[in-house]
Order: sequence, then structure tokens, then C-alpha cells
Amino acid sequence: MARRPQDKSVGGKRKLVPPVQRAGATPGRATSRPGAAGGKRPWSLPRIPLPHIPAIKLPAFAGRVAGIAAAALIAVAVLGIVVANSPIFAITDVVVNGSEHVTQQTAEQLVNVPDGATLMNVDTGAIEEALSQNPWVSGATIERQFPHTLVITPTEHEVAAIAFIASSDVAWSISAEGTWIAPISLSVIMDAEGNVESTSSLAQADAGAQPDASAQGDASADGSGADADGAAGDGSEDAGTADADAADASADASASTAPAVPEGSQLLTGLDAAVALAQQDGAVLFTDVAADIEPSSGAEVTSEVLLAGLEYVNGFSAEFRSQVREMSLGSVEAISAILTSGIEVSLGEPTDISTKERIVTRLLEQEQGVVYINVSTPDQYTFRQA
Repeated sequence: MARRPQDKSVGGKRKLVPPVQRAGATPGRATSRPGAAGGKRPWSLPRIPLPHIPAIKLPAFAGRVAGIAAAALIAVAVLGIVVANSPIFAITDVVVNGSEHVTQQTAEQLVNVPDGATLMNVDTGAIEEALSQNPWVSGATIERQFPHTLVITPTEHEVAAIAFIASSDVAWSISAEGTWIAPISLSVIMDAEGNVESTSSLAQADAGAQPDASAQGDASADGSGADADGAAGDGSEDAGTADADAADASADASASTAPAVPEGSQLLTGLDAAVALAQQDGAVLFTDVAADIEPSSGAEVTSEVLLAGLEYVNGFSAEFRSQVREMSLGSVEAISAILTSGIEVSLGEPTDISTKERIVTRLLEQEQGVVYINVSTPDQYTFRQA
């Protein structure tokens, strides 16, 4: 309600004094300040009573269920330990396979499954580590054939390239990761269809076969006898015959140790063998490799020109890489390739690899009689026809 005007007497007369108004208030209307004496009560939300939520009491059997579940888990864990070490799955048969470059005999010599091991607790990591002593092995595939058989097969590094070092007549395989794998034999037997039949048991041919000791002994004995006879009278003729016999014995011994080449096949050595092995492994042959390269199994390749060659190998598509027979690595700036068709391609530094591949592929499709292509500068490529 509005405050009533107050009466004040001035000179015996009554004077009405209007109530004090707040600034901005509408004249003639009384205002009140929340909380002020005589004013309206401040506005507030009404109290809403909260519902009463009774405490939830778990049934007594819930605790028993949790205990039973925990006990079951423990029982399963104990049972697993017992089964893993139980003779129920004891390993009684170990089958060790070979791989392309690792013979079965070599793999068997490296693997040692301890007595008492089971299919459940066998240390597969130890088996892989043992096989990795062979530089070709990168890991192993281990198969459990229940109830008692373990099958082990080595897996090999992927061969990306083979470096042929002509100065020492050796070749080394290089992995796609850029590490030296192992030296390879430069004596291989190739059948009439171009398939490599054998690369094992040829180390003797690489090192040079030595004549058999007994044959040398017989030849020496014959020579001594001839010398004695020559001293008696017919020395020169008998000595010549003895030398011929010794040469025949040495040739026979060498022939007995040289690898037998089946009819229709041929023995390849040196660069020809390296080319055949590279094609068999789906790798690229590196030639013109510097003589100061010092490969070591498992070591990283550090030569700049070899790493540049690997950039090309890893940058080419699989289809195009299969057409590259060899790559000349005289220097990083002068890298070139020889395709399986005999066409020479000057590549230069390993830049714009996919662009260079597209140019070469297009030229081979559109032009006839191409014998040379230069894509070292892709936007200024040139080619020559026969």
C-alpha cells in the first residue's frame, strides 16, 4: 500500500508532506525496496520437498555370488597352469621344415625344444631366436598340432637386391630394410626352362675343387717310379708319361667334386649366376659396385650409391621392378638400369621415381624399336630408337 502523506503544522496550519520518492519511480506511486523496513519481502523460490529415497539393500546372496565368481576365476587360472605343464599336451614330435635358403638340416641343427616342454608352455621366442642365428632367417612360423606335434618353419628376409662385387667375384643379398643378409653362391644349375635347380653343395666349385688325396698319392707314386726308371735309362719318356697320368688323375678328381649337371641343364657362374639368382628371388641385381664395399650379415648398408639404388627398387611398382634385370651403380648421379628387354634406361639420382617410371612405361607402349631412354631429367626426357 502507498504511504500516506504526513501532517506537519506550520504557523498553526497543517501541511501535507508528500512521501519521498525513489529516482526514476513513477510519480504518485509508492515504491518499496526489497528487504527495506516497511517494504515488500524479497522474492524467493518456493521450497519443494525432496522425495525420500530409501537405501537399497542388496540381497544377501549377492555377496555369495561375487565370492563364487572370484573363486571360479582362481580355479580357472590354476587349471590353466596345470594343463599348460601337464603331460597331456607334451611335445613328442617336432617337425622342422626348411625354407628357400635354409635347408631342413640346417634348421634342425639350430632348433632345440627342451625335454618336458608342452604345446602350451613351449618358448616360441627362444625358437625364433635360435633360428635367427642363420642370417637368412627373420622369424619363424610355429604351428601347434594337438595333442603332441610342434611344426616349425623359418621365415626369411625379403631380398630386394643382390650386389655383385666384380673385383672379388662375390655377391651379397640385401633386404628391403637396407641390411646385408648373406653372401650367395655364384655357381648355380639352371634347367632348360630357365629355372634355378640347385644352389647348394656348390661351394666347392666356388672355392676351387681340390684333387682327391688318394689320386694325388697314386699320381705321385707313379711319377716317382717313372723318375727312377728314367734314372736307369728311359727317363724323359717315362717322366712325360707320369706327368700325363698325374694330370689325368687331377682332372678326374676335379670332375668327381664338381656339381653334376643334368642333361639339358647348364652350370652358371659369376655374373650369369648372380643374374639368375636375382630373377629367382624377384630382386634387382646391382652391378658396378665399388670394390671397397665391406658387407657383413645383419649390418646396415651405408654406401650412398647402394642406398640410392634401394630407393629406386622400393619406389618402383612391383610390375615395373620385375622388368628391371640389373642396375648400374657407378655413382648416385649416374644410376642406370637394363631392362629384361635389353633397353638401357638412364635414371640419375633417385628423385621423381614414379614420374620416371610412367615416362618409361608410356614410351615402351607408344614407340617401337626403343633402345635407350634418358629420364634423369623427367621434364626433358629423351629416347633413341634402333
